[in-house]
Amino acid sequence: MKTLLLICSALLLFLISCKEGPQGPAGPPAEDPTDPNIAPRVVWVWLDSQRPYYWICDSYSKLSDSLPIGYIPGRLLIRFNKIMVSYTVIPNVTLLPKEDGYAYLSAWGATSIDGQTFELPIYGYFKLGHTYTVTVGKEATDVTNRKLGINFQKVLVPEPVLRIRTTYPENNDTSVYFISSIYATFNSPVDPNSLSNNITISPYVKGSWVSNYSNLENISFYPDSSFRGNTWYEITFSTGIKDTLNNHLPYPATFRFKTIPFRVTSTYPWDGQQYVNRSENITAFFSAYIDTSSVRNAVTISPPVNGMFDIYNTQFIFDPYQSLLPDTTYTVTIRSSMRSRAGDTLATPYLFSFKTLN
Repeated sequence: MKTLLLICSALLLFLISCKEGPQGPAGPPAEDPTDPNIAPRVVWVWLDSQRPYYWICDSYSKLSDSLPIGYIPGRLLIRFNKIMVSYTVIPNVTLLPKEDGYAYLSAWGATSIDGQTFELPIYGYFKLGHTYTVTVGKEATDVTNRKLGINFQKVLVPEPVLRIRTTYPENNDTSVYFISSIYATFNSPVDPNSLSNNITISPYVKGSWVSNYSNLENISFYPDSSFRGNTWYEITFSTGIKDTLNNHLPYPATFRFKTIPFRVTSTYPWDGQQYVNRSENITAFFSAYIDTSSVRNAVTISPPVNGMFDIYNTQFIFDPYQSLLPDTTYTVTIRSSMRSRAGDTLATPYLFSFKTLN
């Protein structure tokens, strides 16, 4: 019996601790946002990217008051413990310093989401390493006519260094189909003049790096010819890359990816298809741009069919001059002499068959 009591006591303590959660016991009951005896205060300030929809949650653990990754946050969210009068809040929120062409708050489009949470649009870029201060003025007033009383201030410090946020392809991606360009997104507007001599691709691919004129955070590489199949490529950004404020990458940055082998990805009709309409064209799709000159000599159809090839980047379409024979099985052979624009050939011949309608 004593052992049973000890087990029950331990189980009870475990259940209580689970209910309380890792942060300890639950806090006091939520404040009444209309209680005139409670003074208004700012609960949190949060920067967020613009989203078409969002969910505001009362739990502090759901939100962060630190500056998130990215430098066009889109909106500033401010949460009060009381229901506030909008026209006393929105005009009394400032973001400093104010610099032409850089981050600033706008009252246009500012709104109260639920009476306690306010959203103010932010436009422009934050400067790397510059300190910004959000101030909610003391004249902000709740619905019981109580004022904030003192200015609330929150210091925001963007990331201190230039860095690459995302790339396409992603680092170590081993399943990259043919690609016509490479992309990289930084956390600050990039100086276009710093690109050409400070990015290398190995194995070498001739082409040019350009910035997006409408969003200088994004840069792209456009090759003069296709990337080879079944090949690892490594892209290195040197410390010569800088943003428009002369902040350089603090250390070289590298990402790599592997292209898939040059191969047939699908056909129409598909292999084994029955009851194919006699007027159908025959199409094959590939994993890379195909070399136009290699198609006709690489493709045979049995029984023989006269027709013409139309070639569109990664596919060829064979258009027969006459309808196919009824109730006939056709076999299409694509020999390994089929080439991509980069010079890759098929590892093995590819065959597929289909049968026409009566």
